Formats: sequence, C-alpha cells, structure tokens
Amino acid sequence: MTRHFRDLPGFFAFFALATACGTATTAANGADAASDVAADVAGATDAAVADSGVDVAADATADVAPADAADAADAPTADTAVLSSESGIWTELPSASTNTLAGIWGSGASDIWAVGEQGAILHGDGAAWHPAFSPTFQWLQAIWGSSATDIWAVGTSGTIVHFAGKGWSIVHAGVKDSLYAVAGSGPDDVWAVGDAGLVLHKDASGWHKVSVPTTAFLYGVWAFSPSDVWISGGLGTALHFDGSQWTATNTGATGTLEGIWGLKPDDVWAAGNYGTLLHWDGKAWTHAIGTDPTSYLFRVWGAAANDLWASGNAGVLLHFNGATWSPYAIGTDQELRSFWGAGTGDVWLVGPADTLYHYTP
Repeated sequence: MTRHFRDLPGFFAFFALATACGTATTAANGADAASDVAADVAGATDAAVADSGVDVAADATADVAPADAADAADAPTADTAVLSSESGIWTELPSASTNTLAGIWGSGASDIWAVGEQGAILHGDGAAWHPAFSPTFQWLQAIWGSSATDIWAVGTSGTIVHFAGKGWSIVHAGVKDSLYAVAGSGPDDVWAVGDAGLVLHKDASGWHKVSVPTTAFLYGVWAFSPSDVWISGGLGTALHFDGSQWTATNTGATGTLEGIWGLKPDDVWAAGNYGTLLHWDGKAWTHAIGTDPTSYLFRVWGAAANDLWASGNAGVLLHFNGATWSPYAIGTDQELRSFWGAGTGDVWLVGPADTLYHYTP
C-alpha cells in the first residue's frame, strides 16, 4: 500500500533507518521529501523543506470515484484494550478500511466521519464503521463540519469534497496545490490551508483565495469566529486573523507546526516538529515541557483545559492533565494522525491502516 502524507513518510523512513526505532514506509512519490527532511534532521531549518516545493502527487487518476460501498458489511467488533490511563482505556478497533486515515470529525457520538488514503471516507455510528462512497481517489488529509449536514474534507491536488446530508460531491475552488487542513466557525466561515502559503476561505458566495504574509507550507487551521482564526505551518509559522488582517506571531519555533487547536481565544495549542508543543495565552506563545525532542507531533486536541491529547510519528501519544504532558505507549509504532471526541470519555484517534483507536472510561 502506497502512503502519501505530504513529505512526511520520507521523513519517517529516513528517521527509522537512522535510529532503528520506526517502520514507516516511504511513499512512492516521496524521494525528494526524504532528502529534504534528512537535511532537517541534520539540523537544517524548515526553509530547506519549504523551498524544495515538496508536494504530494495524486493517487491514480484524480477525481475518479471508487466503487460504491453502500452495501459493505458492518465493521467487526472491538479488539482488546491496548492502553489504560487514570480514568479510561484506549481500545484498538477495526476501521472497516485498508487505507491509512488522516482526519476525523463528528457532529456527535453517533455521527463520526474519517478520511484518508485513496479518497477513503468512513462513517461511524459509535459502535461500527462503514465505508462511504467517495467522489475522489485523491488523498483526503482533513475533515471538519459545521453540522451533520454540512461537512468538508480537503486533500491533494486542491481537492475539496462536501457532504450536504445525502452524499459526498466534488467542489472546485480553482486551485491545484494540495490542502492539508480545514476548519471553520460556521457554514459561511470555513478555511482550508495548504502548499506554499495557500489559504482558501468559504463564505456565503463560495470559496475564495486569500493572501497571507507567508509562503511557508501551511498544515493547521482553527477558527473561533470570523474575527479570530489561527493557521500554523512550516518555519514555526503561526498566523492570526482578527477579521480584517493576518498577522504573523512570534512562536520561537523553527520547525514545522503541524496542528493548531484551541478551547478559547486565550487558550490555544500548536504541535509540530522536534516534539514542539506551544501554548498561546492571549498575549504570547510559550513552550511546554515533557515532550520528546526527536518526535514529530501532528495534532493536538482536547475536551477540557485539563484533558488534552497530542499525537505523532512512531506511535507517539501524549496527555495533558492541566499541569504536565505525559507519554503513553499505545501499542503501535505507526503514525497517529488526528483526534476528535464527543467529550472527555469519548475520544477517537486515527492513523494506521486497518485500525483506529477509541478512548472510553
């Protein structure tokens, strides 16, 4: 199975060979990425990666719908518990797909969607997962919705797909560069970000390209309101939108910031390369302690200020209890890509092909 997570599979293949502690597979189109990220591991800045113009090539033929899976059988029952924490257990579950998953979002505990490799779209009802018909074979990197009948997913080659309650369809925004994250504050305030400073905004009239003060590759976006939006990316980039203009903030980081997420405007977190976890308190960014500087963190998410999770390469999983970040061994050395949860005791985590993880009391 070919895996396409931007230039990151090349990073993991190189890193595993250099440290003998990983098994990530290099994507077929990731040769350039491997050399770029190798330089980064040796101490180069993310500028080398961003300037290389690395992008994920399209899987097979773009926008050709796979076979309809509406009649697929129910997912098998849960496997054994693989991780316990102070108040709950992570359980490994079959995903009803052989494709690696990159994004997950839900409108509630019984309405959850996950997306990934080769246009994979899965729907979960809280008990079982089912493949859904997808209108594309492109890598779908992220998913977000404003409601159960207004959901967006984005991916390689400028791919945008939309669910309006009855099925998924392609939406053309006039771009071909890859998109890596999507989020918003409502149906007419949706943001998508991607290659070389690419930012798209969807309002009541449709999708539009937006100019921002960076050419770094952008991998994370989070919106509290139309006048309070965050974007993260390469070169330690964290941009803030106040409703009228974008401003670059000083993060003190030099590596890529993959994910950004917040509980409220003065409680925002960003995660990325070198085990970086940053916290915004409304005035400045500070670096959290307790992380492994050799890890690469993808996403951060939480149910409360004292209940946050961060995940990354080689099975890295961290929990924040309001004071400190602590590592957990979840029983895999594969990439753990994205979170979503209905609450403190109901959290989902995706990444490796064939499986996903569910946290319950």
